[in-house]
Amino acid sequence: MKMIRMLLSVFAVAIGLVTIPQLHAAETAKVTVIHGISGLPKAVDVYANGAYLFSFDYKGVVGPVELAPDTYNLEVKLDGTTVLSTSAFVEAGKNYTVLAHFKYVADGTPGIALSVFENDATGTGPGQTRLTVRHAADAPAVDVDLLRGGGRSLLLGVEDLANAQGEPVGQAGPVLIRPGAYRAELYAAGTNVKAFDSGRLALRPNTAYIVYAIGSLTGGTFDLLVQTINTGK
Repeated sequence: MKMIRMLLSVFAVAIGLVTIPQLHAAETAKVTVIHGISGLPKAVDVYANGAYLFSFDYKGVVGPVELAPDTYNLEVKLDGTTVLSTSAFVEAGKNYTVLAHFKYVADGTPGIALSVFENDATGTGPGQTRLTVRHAADAPAVDVDLLRGGGRSLLLGVEDLANAQGEPVGQAGPVLIRPGAYRAELYAAGTNVKAFDSGRLALRPNTAYIVYAIGSLTGGTFDLLVQTINTGK
């Protein structure tokens, strides 16, 4: 499925989880949580293993928090009713994002999902930054140009990769690129109709950027959100 060649601008639905013992950072996982579903009547409540964690609205972010390695049963509730749930095992030393998001459906009735992603947080090396793009919006396929300097385009192909639950998610990258000033422009797939312009984006070295397309294009809430991870050693 053709979805993105590239995007930019993050957010996350966080697992702030239950009390855990004092552990060395190498013995814990880092987890960030993003709320990418627009149009809900009120804030949602997030639970892990039956325990209430926090409430947040669209574009809300919690984390990163450090969690003991284990399997966590996650629920998102609206007015006390579970609307999304999943289970995920987090491994010590790894970095994860939990994202509540739309699933685009061609008949115009979008679904919703709760996905867990493992992020590449390894060192980028001197003079490099890492970029990953994930399409998690109620929007059809888009083409995205990442422009650097004098209008030079950097294009990425998007593959259907699996999230931690084995479900397909459109993702471009991760790819290593030079730090600097960029601009991301989104177009309806196969056309020159511009749907979104990120404006100037400054990408720093020793940093991983994960860009999410969230919200609804037809609903007027489509947006790009960027999660940053320090990869300096």
